[in-house]
Amino acid sequence: RAYYKISEVFNTHCPVWWGVVPVPVSALRKRKCSARHRFIGIDVGASPGGWTQFLAQYMYTYGNGSGVDSGSDNDSDSVTEVYSAASVLAIDPGDLKQEVLDLENVIHVPLTVQATETRAFISRTVDSAMDQKLFGLDFMVVCDMNCMTSDAIDLLCRHVLNHIPRSSNTSTSSDTCSKSKSTLGYLYMVLTLKLMKHPKQTHIDSARRTVSDTLYKYGIVEDHSLNSDNMKCIHINANSLNERTIVCKVKL
Repeated sequence: RAYYKISEVFNTHCPVWWGVVPVPVSALRKRKCSARHRFIGIDVGASPGGWTQFLAQYMYTYGNGSGVDSGSDNDSDSVTEVYSAASVLAIDPGDLKQEVLDLENVIHVPLTVQATETRAFISRTVDSAMDQKLFGLDFMVVCDMNCMTSDAIDLLCRHVLNHIPRSSNTSTSSDTCSKSKSTLGYLYMVLTLKLMKHPKQTHIDSARRTVSDTLYKYGIVEDHSLNSDNMKCIHINANSLNERTIVCKVKL
């Protein structure tokens, strides 16, 4: 069920909200092209690996997908910029499925997100991507951990989001930014809210406000309004009755 949560977010909702269009591998093969842009995926609480597997195999473009539409008869050589995962960090002391570990762009970090060594993994992965001179490097940070909303978002901000480079240099050190060679694109965050049994709308609004206020406190977002166009709180088909999903987009 976990896999279908993130699949619905990126394959159904993000194309409507932000023009982030999934690109099937078959379309790339038909056009005889490859994914030319990259993103870094970070899955916190990854075991057994459903969300990690999705990110590792996910490809997307911005706009209408012109040039990679598998149903098009246009033989033009023009190809829209296509993004694929350079690497996906799967952070969890628990085991990952072997089929996930076998994916060449998956790095299992068998530690808690709070561990000092985890930050080192994140820093090395980010530095490597920044050194590749990529254009519009995106980051996908996802979390489906079974813990309170306040704990989950604080862990994400403190130990992951706070160490992603920003063009504005508000959430990372000047030393990290000075070494940047790739240009930065967007940060996408997907977080499952684990709510009380049969939550009322007031409980859902409170959880969402906790997320937006925490992101604002750490300088991840500039607008913590519940009506922000770049933050959505939805109940997707794969959510249980006691879950909601937060999806956030931030310009880096």
